[in-house]
Amino acid sequence: MKKEYERLKAQWGGDPEFDGWFAHPLNNAHLNSVAAYYDLVPAFEQLLAKNSGDLEKFYQAAEALSKKPRTERHEELRALAAGQRRQVEVSLSKVHAAHSTFQRNADR
Repeated sequence: MKKEYERLKAQWGGDPEFDGWFAHPLNNAHLNSVAAYYDLVPAFEQLLAKNSGDLEKFYQAAEALSKKPRTERHEELRALAAGQRRQVEVSLSKVHAAHSTFQRNADR
């Protein structure tokens, strides 16, 4: 993985942004923390949207969430992430419908 990183880094023009991350031995705990972060990003994006993009309200909601028991917190985060996925699916379906309408009108 480190060799692949060095190859990619060369393609990026030597940008050292991730050097610190690769300077330490990689293990499952390290990789799982990154995976968990990316798994939760959609939930926090949804939490921000739920608070109308207001960062102060978002931070308050995130803090309140952090005080809940782990199981309850994770259930809520999964529900938020699922809501984010549904919004994307609805948006894609609207884009597809608009494209189909455009194509039908263009064919006339």
